Amino acid sequence: MDELTFQNSFKTLVEISKFEEQKQSEEAELRSIEKKNVKKINNLHMMLKTEFKKGMDELNERHDTVARLKDQIQETLFMNDLKFKYVSKWEAARIEQNCERLSLSEKILEDQLTDLKDNIDMEMRCHVEIEMYMKHATTNLEKEIKNWMEKYGSELEERAADCQKLQAKRAVTCKELEDLLSLYQQHQNEIDAYLAHKEKEAAKAAHEAHLYCMATVIQAWWRGTMVRRGLGPYKKSKKGKDRKGKAKGRKEGIKKKI
Repeated sequence: MDELTFQNSFKTLVEISKFEEQKQSEEAELRSIEKKNVKKINNLHMMLKTEFKKGMDELNERHDTVARLKDQIQETLFMNDLKFKYVSKWEAARIEQNCERLSLSEKILEDQLTDLKDNIDMEMRCHVEIEMYMKHATTNLEKEIKNWMEKYGSELEERAADCQKLQAKRAVTCKELEDLLSLYQQHQNEIDAYLAHKEKEAAKAAHEAHLYCMATVIQAWWRGTMVRRGLGPYKKSKKGKDRKGKAKGRKEGIKKKI
């Protein structure tokens, strides 16, 4: 006001007015920013609630998973303990059973060993007896071989003499056989010559019979030809022809009248 009174100027007033306008503008801008911030805060609160709820749901699920896993672990531990007890009992029973089997097998092996010892003793006794028998049999066999060799020598000489006799007899028999073969060949040649002569005679007789048959056929054919044609002694007379002609004329006249 003093400036307006003394200096006739509104500069201060204008500045105050501008300051107020700027202040109002800043306040409006601040209110707008505040609204935006409030809106963002509300959105953040909503997001926080959503995330909190989601986190709680996940936490609950994890608690449930942990509880389920604990139950599974307890069940697994129980089953493992039960299996361990079962396996321990089964292993103990198996060991006991194996011990019994080993005891039984040991007894069987001991029995087999006893039987083998008895068999070995028996085989040794049999071996000694067989050896004694073989020695005795070998001695007897050597004696028999010696006797047979002596007998073989004498029989061989006898057989050699018999062979010489048989060879001489065979030579005589071969000579007789050669003579018989020569005689047989001679007789066979005579028989072959006789059979050839007989065959030749038979062929000649057959040929002559064939010629006679052909001559008979030719004579019969020629006689028939002469008879049919009236040749030679079978020639027909004229008188006979006239009579036949008259008779033929009469027959034709009778046929015409009829």
